[in-house]
Amino acid sequence: MVFSTPDWHKISFGASTSFDNFEIREIDVGAAKPFTVAVTPNENGGDINVANDNEVRTAAFDGFGGITDRVDGLKLADVSLTFQVETANLASTDAQVYAAIQGTNETNQIYLRGTEDQNMSRGADRNVSSLPFSAAFTENGVSLQNESLIKLGVGLEEAALGETVRTPLLVDGDNSNVADFVNALPTEVRLAGQAEINTDGGGLQVRKPIALDANFSLNVPLRIKDRFVVRDTIDADLSDLNDLTDPEEDVNISTAELQVSYTNGLPLGADVKMVVFDAAGSVIETFNDGFDNENLRIQPAAKNGDGAAASSSSGTFVFTLGSTQQGLQALADGDQIRLAFNMDQAGSGGGSEAAARLRADDQLTLNRVRLEADASVQTGK
Repeated sequence: MVFSTPDWHKISFGASTSFDNFEIREIDVGAAKPFTVAVTPNENGGDINVANDNEVRTAAFDGFGGITDRVDGLKLADVSLTFQVETANLASTDAQVYAAIQGTNETNQIYLRGTEDQNMSRGADRNVSSLPFSAAFTENGVSLQNESLIKLGVGLEEAALGETVRTPLLVDGDNSNVADFVNALPTEVRLAGQAEINTDGGGLQVRKPIALDANFSLNVPLRIKDRFVVRDTIDADLSDLNDLTDPEEDVNISTAELQVSYTNGLPLGADVKMVVFDAAGSVIETFNDGFDNENLRIQPAAKNGDGAAASSSSGTFVFTLGSTQQGLQALADGDQIRLAFNMDQAGSGGGSEAAARLRADDQLTLNRVRLEADASVQTGK
C-alpha cells in the first residue's frame, strides 16, 4: 500500500471576456456610467447558474479524488488563494469582479465566501453586500445569498492604453473562508463570474478591443495544523492460521503476529490501528483501538528548516494476534485488513521546529505485510 500526498499545491482557472463591438475605436471621457461584462459564459443573458456546465469554468483537485472517505480531521494551515486579473485597453478606471466559486466532493459542497478584511492595514475586503447588476447567481433556480459570493477589486487608475496590466489579488484567512473551503477536500471547483467596470462613474479610457482575463491559482503549502486519521483497506488471507487452530491437534503456540514493514517519506509520525474483517465485511477483531500502544507507531521522516521531509525513516510495527487456538480461530477467517493511521507531528526531527509541510511526491509505503507464527504440535499421546 502506498499513501501518497496529493498534488494539492496548485489549481488554475482561466476565463476571459473581450469586447470588439465598439463602432468607435477609442473613447476618452471624463465621466461614464458603470457597465457590466461577463467573466464566464452567460447562455441567455439572465441569471447565472453555477450548476450549469455551460455557464461555469471547472477544474479538478486530482489529489482529492477518492480520499474524502479515507481521511478524518485533516486541517491545513496558511492556505491562500491568489487571483490574477489581466486587463488590456482599459485605463483611468477600475473593475470589480463578482464570483460564485463552489467546491464539491463525493458528499458535500462549499462556497468560497468573501468577508471584510480583518487586516485593517490592508483593507482588501472580499465580502459582497449587494450586486450592482440585475443578474443573480443561482444554483438550479435557487438564488445564492450574497454571503456565499466573493468580490475582487482591481484599480486601473494608473494603467495606460495599449498595455496589459496584471494585478495579483490575495484571498486568505483574513478576508475569506478559504481554509474551510480547502479543508472540505473538494474534488471539483466551479467558477461563475461577472465584472462591473468603472464602478465610481468617473473618467474612463478604452480602446478597441478591450480584454479582461481572470485567472487564479490555489496555493496550498500543506502545513499540517493538527492530528488527522488516514484509513486504507488491503486484502489479506489469514487462512494459514487454520493450521494452528485445528481442534484435532494439540498445538503449543508461542507467537502469532502480523509484521508490517514501512518506509516513511512524510514529516509526520503515526500511531496505527488494525481492524480485521471477514469475507462478508463483518468485523472480527480490532487491535490498538485507542491508538495507545506506543510500539505500534510509524516514525516520521526528519524535517528540514521549512518543515518538509529531509530523509525517510523505515522500520517495522508488529500486531500480536494471540497465543491460543481459540483466540486465533476467528482470525483465520480474515479476508481484509483496514489500517488506520493517526498522523501527527510528534517526534518529527531533524532539529526543525517548523510545522510539517507535505509535498506532492511524499509517500508512506508499506513494503511488506507478513504473517509469522511460532508453534509446535504435541505428539505421542
